[in-house]
Amino acid sequence: MKQALSGLFLFLVVFLILIPYLLTRPPRPPAEKLTVHLFLTERGQLRRLELEEYLIGVVAGEMPASFGLEALKAQAVAARTVTVKRMRAFGGRGSSSHPQADLSDDPGESQAWLSRRDMLKKWGFREYLRNRARITEAVKSTAGLVLTYKGELIDAVYHSTSGPRTENAGEIWGKDLPYLQSVTCSFGEHSPKYKGEKAFSYAEFWTKLGMEPASAPPDLRILEYTAGGRVKTLTVNGRKMHGEVFRRLLGLNSSCFSWRLSAGGILFQTTGYGHGVGLCQYGADGLARKGWDFRSILKYYYRGAEIVRLQIRG
Repeated sequence: MKQALSGLFLFLVVFLILIPYLLTRPPRPPAEKLTVHLFLTERGQLRRLELEEYLIGVVAGEMPASFGLEALKAQAVAARTVTVKRMRAFGGRGSSSHPQADLSDDPGESQAWLSRRDMLKKWGFREYLRNRARITEAVKSTAGLVLTYKGELIDAVYHSTSGPRTENAGEIWGKDLPYLQSVTCSFGEHSPKYKGEKAFSYAEFWTKLGMEPASAPPDLRILEYTAGGRVKTLTVNGRKMHGEVFRRLLGLNSSCFSWRLSAGGILFQTTGYGHGVGLCQYGADGLARKGWDFRSILKYYYRGAEIVRLQIRG
């Protein structure tokens, strides 16, 4: 009888301890169970991948594998947030070019993505083993983590190299977001594209802008700069243009530019690479090498955002 009572008492103690734990413990990351529908542009095929496996290919395609591990982790969380926000399973809009897909592997439309074969081709066998292991560690150690602002997934945009400052989203795309504000970024000067140059003959310049080809130099005047030091608006022979539109038409690395006219053409000098909004990848690497962890890096570039575990609703 005494043994039975002791067993019952032990069962009740375990039960009373276990039930609150089961009710209050955080849910396991569901990310590995989620399927991404990815459109492969060159093959014209739709491929289904587990989310975390897909993210390994994204980090490999979007960020140099030699970057600091904490920078790779920051990239993994940003890429996971972008992905989940686009996924139809979470109410996202999916791929704008391929209705049956969540995303494509076209970085202009979605995010870059490398298959195992692509990685082998890019790195060779020995580097493939080392690089994939580092990227896999970055993805797995942040499994299920996403960025939110006031409970909603953020637009976790990112770019290569910001220059001295990142940009306000509103000044680049016309929609201001509280977590995408300009911040100082002096950590990415080791980027090979921190400074760049691009030259055009006058005929090439006018053609790229969709104007009547001419041999005469343009009359360029900057009207306004952004908070990050980029050209916000300018006039070309009196025609007003947005700086980001101007740089895309000419294929400039950045809308942070100056120019020099000569008898033969026009030379543009740029600082930074990309739109400049959100996470600066080379800046993240610089911070990682200074000892920052991925959480601090993400909160620096996405002001006010929270890093939380992905929840499956319904």
